[in-house]
Amino acid sequence: MQGYTADFARRELTAQGEDIAVKQHRYRAEIGQGWVLERGPDGERKHDIRQVMGGKNVYYFLTPMERGRLQVLPVAYDVRTKSWFNTTASHVRQNLERPNEPFDWRERPLTFNTTCYNCHVSRLSSHYDPKTDAYQTIWAEPGINCETCHGPGEAHVQACRSAKAGPPPDLKILRWRDLTIEQRNESCAPCHAKIVPLSATFKPGDRYFDHFDLATLEDSDFYPDGRDLGENFTFTTWRLSPCAKSGKLDCVHCHTASGRYRFTGDQANQSCLPCHEKNVKDAASHSRHKADGDGSKCVACHMPMTEFARMRRSDHSMRPPAPAATLAFKSPNACNL
Repeated sequence: MQGYTADFARRELTAQGEDIAVKQHRYRAEIGQGWVLERGPDGERKHDIRQVMGGKNVYYFLTPMERGRLQVLPVAYDVRTKSWFNTTASHVRQNLERPNEPFDWRERPLTFNTTCYNCHVSRLSSHYDPKTDAYQTIWAEPGINCETCHGPGEAHVQACRSAKAGPPPDLKILRWRDLTIEQRNESCAPCHAKIVPLSATFKPGDRYFDHFDLATLEDSDFYPDGRDLGENFTFTTWRLSPCAKSGKLDCVHCHTASGRYRFTGDQANQSCLPCHEKNVKDAASHSRHKADGDGSKCVACHMPMTEFARMRRSDHSMRPPAPAATLAFKSPNACNL
């Protein structure tokens, strides 16, 4: 999350070619001026770009609207292809009330104050007033700050400032090695789960379900068979997987603190040791793919990379491919990706 500036536009964006049509309106990002121009039956309107969200896969742009709302604009920028696209058309979910129909960009699902914020800024308070349907939203810092993962930092800062030479012996900060497996996993979950926050006070090590209501499989962010459909919200299906339910697996076994995957190249299948040693040692027989091919990698079949809203993420349910479910529910499987 960052403010939109002319320098950002020059450094990160390319000019939009053709207008993007959304129902009766057409939209064009004027990146030099810092607005999105809307043309329609009711004339023209300029929507100022105030904030930019994302960056790994996509840049989304936020505009201020009435009653304190920050709304995601209907045009977004694909970082990989360096192209502009229709925001809402990329967010279609299997919604029972509106099956396969994009919602309007002004609707609640694209209101930053209530939908997007949890993964993009630190310690946000929406200060929503239901009587006036208004927000007075504030946040501590853009992006994920140190305290999000390590808890309150005041004592840590004081300890470091008072140290006479070098780092103090006690850094006065939460260390993940001191957390249980469950606590470590639940500390990652606020950014990787479809949730309704119940409080704004969660700290690493707290009881997760005292602070969040986790979406379950009837939510529109899942296919009917339970596969992940929405953004990078993998915690629900991950919790249901046998690997997670065993109580032996934590997020940092496979990922670094910054989310990078630890096991690449020739080490790809080491992530599944020691629980699946037999299959890892003879991956070709288990997978029925050549030992030196991508098909023999555990994650290729059990955690295939899928895409939603131009964002790529791995399926964390860790189930085997199920072509019958694909035919019945249109959910992806590793064999047809």
